Amino acid sequence: MKRDCPHCGARLGLEVGLHRCKPAPGERRFPAWQRVSCCPFCEKPLYRNHHPAELWMPVAGVPLLLVVLGRFAFGDRFSANAWTTAFIVSALFFIGAVAYAHFRHLREWPEFSRQPTRRFWSRRGRQ
Repeated sequence: MKRDCPHCGARLGLEVGLHRCKPAPGERRFPAWQRVSCCPFCEKPLYRNHHPAELWMPVAGVPLLLVVLGRFAFGDRFSANAWTTAFIVSALFFIGAVAYAHFRHLREWPEFSRQPTRRFWSRRGRQ
């Protein structure tokens, strides 16, 4: 993802969420359940810009999770080679799905936006 400030265009590092956070509008200062990160250069708010592919990426890990849980539940019914093969195949599927999503969709997607974006599953705002 492109980690540039949408306001000033400065390149931001990985530590943006760790400092200079302000409570969201209408929130108390402590405890603020929803915090808004700010650009360390221009002090303007940064809002996360989620891509639908980023939100669906954990689904690719389901086969890997099923193999790991199946190994503990039914470990004595199948040979160790079968479990190792299933684990390697599901891990390669997970790595391939994440790499495909990164290179196809997420590489040029901006991580931050100027204003909060409505998530695609939210029903608020629909008529």
